[in-house]
Amino acid sequence: MYRIILAISTLPILGCSNDTHQDLLGYWKSNEQKTLESMRNTPGITEEAKEMFTGNFFGKLVIEYKKDTYRALYENEEENPKEFYQYQPYKVLKVTNEYYLTESYSDLLEEIEIKKLYKEGDCYYVFTSKWNFKEYFCREQ
Repeated sequence: MYRIILAISTLPILGCSNDTHQDLLGYWKSNEQKTLESMRNTPGITEEAKEMFTGNFFGKLVIEYKKDTYRALYENEEENPKEFYQYQPYKVLKVTNEYYLTESYSDLLEEIEIKKLYKEGDCYYVFTSKWNFKEYFCREQ
């Protein structure tokens, strides 16, 4: 009897947790203009790095989030290794008005990665590179 009461009492909690990151679901595209503006406003970046980043480096990556899986693909299909087409599991650990906190396994780094995706209007950003400037991803329709 105790198990039945426990199971019934946790149903509303489980139902709510499924909807905590509804606004993250969908397609998000790297925004070159916003990212480069952040880079230009970040001190200490070498001229070589600035040249590399401004050379069509950003603005091509699209990230698709589903309920519990995601994938990242380049706009130009020829640039995508076949592994990019596979969805990877992720968890949303926390959602606030300011950010999403996600956890996923990085094949590249061979470790669990925890990322904070900071909300800003119809975009979110993550801090990137050793200089920690903002890389923006904006909602795709």
